[in-house]
Amino acid sequence: MELMKLLTAISFWVTMVNGARVLIALAIPVLIALQPMLFPKRSVRLVAALALGAFALIGGFSIGFFYVPSAAIMLAAGLAEPANPQKLPC
Repeated sequence: MELMKLLTAISFWVTMVNGARVLIALAIPVLIALQPMLFPKRSVRLVAALALGAFALIGGFSIGFFYVPSAAIMLAAGLAEPANPQKLPC
């Protein structure tokens, strides 16, 4: 219960200080990470990893630092070979 109040207060503060446009900036990496789930190909995973890395680099002094782990994991997923390549549409 207290956690929800805290999260609501933090999100309210972020939108008060930066306006609603900050929600668009926060949604960009989420949409990038969604692409490999919609199009399960190795090339899409690699492009998504590079895009997340670019976002983390560009936004490095604000929110970008928090996306470095997801960019690293996406890069590892893009470089990994599937366990059974015949069953996956990669």
